[in-house]
Amino acid sequence: MDPEAGPKALPLHNAIRPSEWLLALSGIVILVGLGLEWADGSSGYEAITVLRVLVLLLALASVPIPLMLWLTIKSDVPIIWETLLLTYSGLLAVILVVKVAVALGDGFGPGFWIVFGSCLVNAVAAWYAVSREQ
Repeated sequence: MDPEAGPKALPLHNAIRPSEWLLALSGIVILVGLGLEWADGSSGYEAITVLRVLVLLLALASVPIPLMLWLTIKSDVPIIWETLLLTYSGLLAVILVVKVAVALGDGFGPGFWIVFGSCLVNAVAAWYAVSREQ
């Protein structure tokens, strides 16, 4: 140990890991997917349903994760936020799977599939982000 080194400086921000960037990216992709065609020929923003509002809330909650981490010194709030995102995105992905299983004959547009894949990516990224606490 170097006696001249002095006390070690505390970091002012949390490190932003790839999983947090992936959470934000999946939120942005969900916002883009909502603008594309869904099953009924309209975009997610044109025909508002409860499912589409839930998907929009997931996207809006995912995008600010890197900024939230960068602005905080402690990781308590981001970990809680990411844990809620893990639960929420997982449940939303299950709802989308059930929607596909029930309405398999109905053609789903590219926007639906992009949102579905992004929800799965969001759940996995949130799981990795929460695991950083260990």
